[in-house]
Amino acid sequence: MKPLHILNGDGTAAPFSESKLADNETLIWREVMMEGPVTDNKDFWKYRGLYFAKSFKRYGESASSYFKKVIQEKVKLDKLSEYTHLTLWFEYDLFCQINLIYLLNWLAQQDISQLEISLVSPGKEQEGTNFRGMGVGSAEQIERWYQQRTPVPKVMLLKAQELWGFYTSSSPEKLGTLIGESEIDYFPHLKKAFAAHLSRFPSFKNGLNAVEQALLDIIATEKPTKFGQIFEPFWAKHPVYGLGDAQLVNCLEKLSPMIVTFNQASIKAYKGEQIFQFEGEIEITTLGEQVRIGNRDWIDYGYPNVWLGGVHLVERKPLYRWEPD
Repeated sequence: MKPLHILNGDGTAAPFSESKLADNETLIWREVMMEGPVTDNKDFWKYRGLYFAKSFKRYGESASSYFKKVIQEKVKLDKLSEYTHLTLWFEYDLFCQINLIYLLNWLAQQDISQLEISLVSPGKEQEGTNFRGMGVGSAEQIERWYQQRTPVPKVMLLKAQELWGFYTSSSPEKLGTLIGESEIDYFPHLKKAFAAHLSRFPSFKNGLNAVEQALLDIIATEKPTKFGQIFEPFWAKHPVYGLGDAQLVNCLEKLSPMIVTFNQASIKAYKGEQIFQFEGEIEITTLGEQVRIGNRDWIDYGYPNVWLGGVHLVERKPLYRWEPD
């Protein structure tokens, strides 16, 4: 038996390497399919690399680092015929669930008749509200989760193809219909993840998405003086997104300096690790407070330019909005 484990990131790889599974071959999946263009074309990976080189340039990312971290690791998928068992390790949050359906959609299109596929996907329902991800688990927990893995039947692969089609559609309407119905077959975490995805569209209330609104509310109520004092409350209250600190900084940068200022300056003035070491006044501007409470519409001050699944929010294209509960 020759197994391959696809891990959801370097965090999970750490305790995995200390477990009894350490001798098995691993593929560390470092892509973030919840961000950037996901439209299917021959230049798919080129556009993915260019997106991350641009979006995370301040953290040292480049087209070459993307190739090294993602493409060279992904080459292992071209050798699936060498394996008899494949285990996917992905958690309950939006970050992991979108990566999961991408991979299952891809597997559905391959000749994998010899391959036995299983899934490790712990969530708060099983692990409790204090669950912070597999990356902070122990080697013993890794082994326990592996023993609790569930098989991935062919029908689940076919379902993933349908779901990936919904996610990459140029309209979010099918997803809206889907989460308004019953639970999604074979994917117990995906309904909440898709709902979180839709909440990243600008709201009718004030043009902010749910992540931006949550960050502003934390800044307004908790008066943080360090970035960590924003991120920790966000992760505690909104773990369903699975966002990292760099993603949250990028989110705040889009609001700066019109809505949020850092030491009375734009976040754009801070580079790389300076951002995370920053200490000073993190404040909402007068306009920011008006937007936060719904007296102003952020869209009036700048049309978004962002990919949300297959939807590209950009001028001259439909502006889809989300209705907060």
